[in-house]
Amino acid sequence: MDHAFKATQTEGKKLPSQVPALACAIWFLLTSWAWTYLGNLVFSYPVGILALILWLRTRKVNPETRSSGWVGWMLAAGLAASVVALLLYR
Repeated sequence: MDHAFKATQTEGKKLPSQVPALACAIWFLLTSWAWTYLGNLVFSYPVGILALILWLRTRKVNPETRSSGWVGWMLAAGLAASVVALLLYR
């Protein structure tokens, strides 16, 4: 009985930080290539860092969450796209 209560308690805690983390990760993935006038540092990286903080917070509360893996992969893909775009920009 106590285990079921604990599971529902963590389900309610993970959702508020998981949805913004997913939204920020999508923004980071879509804007990470924009190195024109170093706009990436202003528009993309702060949102990516916020998504990373929210994602780590969500994983700390409930590490078994399936969708938290998507956020991590989006952040990794955004960082890879950013590095490739920087190498092509220079």
